[in-house]
Amino acid sequence: MESTKRKALLIGINYNGEKFALRGCHNDVRNIFDFITKHLSYPIGNIKILLDEKKETSVFSDVKGIIPIASPTKKNILDSMKWLVQDGNAGDHLFFHYSGHGSQVKDRDGDELDGFDETILPVDYRTFGEIVDDQIHKNLILPLGEGVVLTAIMDCCHSGTGFDLPFVFKAKGPLPNEKMKSLIKLKSKGGEEKEKASLGDDDTEGISTVSSKHSKGTVILFSGCQDESTSTDVLISGKATGAVSYAFTQIMAEHKLQITFTDLLYKMRDSIQTVQSKTIQIPQISTNNSTLNLNSFITF
Repeated sequence: MESTKRKALLIGINYNGEKFALRGCHNDVRNIFDFITKHLSYPIGNIKILLDEKKETSVFSDVKGIIPIASPTKKNILDSMKWLVQDGNAGDHLFFHYSGHGSQVKDRDGDELDGFDETILPVDYRTFGEIVDDQIHKNLILPLGEGVVLTAIMDCCHSGTGFDLPFVFKAKGPLPNEKMKSLIKLKSKGGEEKEKASLGDDDTEGISTVSSKHSKGTVILFSGCQDESTSTDVLISGKATGAVSYAFTQIMAEHKLQITFTDLLYKMRDSIQTVQSKTIQIPQISTNNSTLNLNSFITF
């Protein structure tokens, strides 16, 4: 019987020299790398890293030669997505992290409620174009085998439904009390009806069905913001970092990995609002698992 494995793909793009260059995406990748190797026991040899940086200034200079780093071109990103999910077996755990620019383009196949596809921007997007969420779903989600679990973080603008997953939960309103938490459930009728289960009187909260696309594996995506919103870099101890990547790793470590999906999402929201001065991000979870219990402890 083949043993289960852990694999990860981490992507950070600062767009050096661009008018809208970012500062914290490489730091995000290093923070996530440290988190999954120290706390989740991901083998270094099973981690792919894509960064647009010079080797002599690499945030991985202390492990130079041990960790191969490739450029986050469109081809490399799509090929690496395929690498992440290939040969997956039941019980395998995969981790995907993207920190960089996100955008939106007009939806051409009618599968988006708001009329826009979400995109990520590879380092060569000006030449080869953006990567649309439909492409991400095709390369990263649909090939997942039954019993494989993919946990992902999208720390970028317009990332809410960046994987085109059928169910969404948004951390809006006050943190639910224990009684209200018991009402948080995924509800769907095949993913065709745009059904929404709300918490309290605000119908923008809770789980909503946003896509009819499915795959055999289980996918859980933590997005930095909603589709219509933006994400920003923040300064933590003088170092630029993505607000969502930082919140995720810090809260998980503080709770020693013992925290529910609901509590993590709300604590991430509160952490983001504490460190941000202008932009307000509302993180959210999306999944393809209609039976996911948001009040259960997260497992990787």
